[in-house]
Amino acid sequence: MYQAIFPGIIALYRDATKREISDFLSQDFIQTAEGFNGDSVQVNNRKRIAALRDKYNAYNNSQRNDLKKYIQGYDLGLRFEDGKFLISSDADLKKLIYGIDQRYYTTPIDNEKRIANSVINIGRAK
Repeated sequence: MYQAIFPGIIALYRDATKREISDFLSQDFIQTAEGFNGDSVQVNNRKRIAALRDKYNAYNNSQRNDLKKYIQGYDLGLRFEDGKFLISSDADLKKLIYGIDQRYYTTPIDNEKRIANSVINIGRAK
């Protein structure tokens, strides 16, 4: 019923499977710290991974490289070494996921760095 009223709602509230989480954490730009694995991922990040998986997989190599630079452009406290983000906690993973979803932005007037807590697509820039 809800799916008929709100298309895509299942994707928003579905947890990623263990396999999807494992696949996500094994991406070539992620290095997990010892002791952090798929079982360490909390419910909210499981949902975020499920929602972003297809979006990230659709990017080409150039877009993926741009995405890494974009994430590095914000002082998030994420360690980046040898082309990989080091994830040692669920909080680190959330920062990375927000970066993949491009939720970080800088205000044009105040030059203030912010995080968008919700996103509504209003189209693409021309």
